[in-house]
Amino acid sequence: MPEPFPEAYRTTLFDGPGALPPWPSSFVIVTAWATTGQQWSEARNRRALAQLARELDERGRDHRPILGRAPDGSHAEPSWLIPMSLEDGRELGRRYRQHAIYWVTDDVLHVAICDAGSSAPWPIGSFRARTVHPDASPAD
Repeated sequence: MPEPFPEAYRTTLFDGPGALPPWPSSFVIVTAWATTGQQWSEARNRRALAQLARELDERGRDHRPILGRAPDGSHAEPSWLIPMSLEDGRELGRRYRQHAIYWVTDDVLHVAICDAGSSAPWPIGSFRARTVHPDASPAD
């Protein structure tokens, strides 16, 4: 991954609710939280995330909550897992002022820059290996 790519993109873990869900084979993870390098109030972040959810509802897009977080818990961003193409995900990310989104296809997690004309997404490993399900039992 080219520099100056934030290390946080490479190390993010994901907390999903409940037991292991049946993931779609391809989806994006998009947040509306303050983009890299910016600081927004908690209220502004929550309003932006709620607006993103409303837009997805209005468009009839399936979406599930997922939390992207630093491994040490120092930072977390509520996000939406959305069965959507990479191109549509990038466009959605641009509208919500995101530098990058995550794209998953066949369990490969990629970082994709949102700017129009961006290069191919960078694979960074297995999505399932980075996903934690706090309510899942050991048998799940």
